[in-house]
Amino acid sequence: MALPLTSAIVEALPAPDFRQIDQLRARVEDGSLFPGEGFPSEDSELRESLAIVCGELLENAAKYSDWTAGRSVSLTLIVEGADLVVRVENPVRPGDEHVRELLMGLAWLEAQPSAAVAYQHRVMAIAAARPGGPSRLGLLRIAYEAGCSVVAELDPTETLLTMVARLPVR
Repeated sequence: MALPLTSAIVEALPAPDFRQIDQLRARVEDGSLFPGEGFPSEDSELRESLAIVCGELLENAAKYSDWTAGRSVSLTLIVEGADLVVRVENPVRPGDEHVRELLMGLAWLEAQPSAAVAYQHRVMAIAAARPGGPSRLGLLRIAYEAGCSVVAELDPTETLLTMVARLPVR
């Protein structure tokens, strides 16, 4: 399916505002983020998957950004070939433990036979763990439920984290 959307749609999150993330997720899912011919509004499954991806990446960014840096989190959506690419950039603190855990988690996911196997493994680990700990399911969820690949890159100064999810258009 060829998508008419060819230019990036950019949203900025200037503070950790989960209400704004929920509103953005709803706008993606109902198609209102893409006015006119910018997105195939008839494909509700694609919009739902894209909403999951945008929401999870933005929630991670909101939770783990270095908000003292005075910068905002950015979201960019663009079509590359037959894929929708979701790119989230957020400021982080050098040496941040969450970033290290995120990068290790993505390396672990990459080493698994499939996103489904990784997701099932993590759910079983959560069930066996003590209540109240972090689930660490967000990135596994978008890989499994939305069927996308997820990569992360930390800039050389370790102050900007870029997450990229590539969602194949079915």
